[in-house]
Amino acid sequence: MEYKRAFLFGCSYTSFSYPTWANIMQKDLDIPVYNWGWSGTGNVAIQHRMVQCDLLNKFTEHDLIIPLWSSWTREDRYEEEGWYNVGSVLNQPPGSKYNKTFVRNHWRWENDVVKNATAIITANKMFPIWKNFSIAPIDDDSALYDFYQEHLPKIHVWSIDKSSHSYQVDDDHPSIMQHMKFIKKEIYADLKI
Repeated sequence: MEYKRAFLFGCSYTSFSYPTWANIMQKDLDIPVYNWGWSGTGNVAIQHRMVQCDLLNKFTEHDLIIPLWSSWTREDRYEEEGWYNVGSVLNQPPGSKYNKTFVRNHWRWENDVVKNATAIITANKMFPIWKNFSIAPIDDDSALYDFYQEHLPKIHVWSIDKSSHSYQVDDDHPSIMQHMKFIKKEIYADLKI
């Protein structure tokens, strides 16, 4: 392998309470693998963490950089305590900062299109990203999305096969076996591992 280090980014699909694709790669690869995933983050925070990681580690062309972009309905805010990252604003419990009042007064899909597309495009212009993945497909036919779409990199959507009961867990996150299947098919095959 030509890579000397690997840096992996994403949300809870990358860093969770049980091993993810990033943890499996840490065990499998013979190079240092750094998991910069953080549960609940959206694409703006992922892009900001990529900048932070680059400032600390100084990316080179010998680094394997793989983001697993998150869903686009997340609201990333950096506050006094750090990133306030709670997942999609559209399914928050009562009492959350991102409650129904917040969504009604402040959330707009158009804003999500601008901030997420900009984060992904910017990251790909700044860093030698090997391959882009996403946990959710984007299917929008607005003129605004069309403008950004032609500038977005190719993004491989991770579609989870839930047909086999042995692959299921108690929530919408992939099981460890689904993470392994994802790595073998989408990453190791292309890296000839």
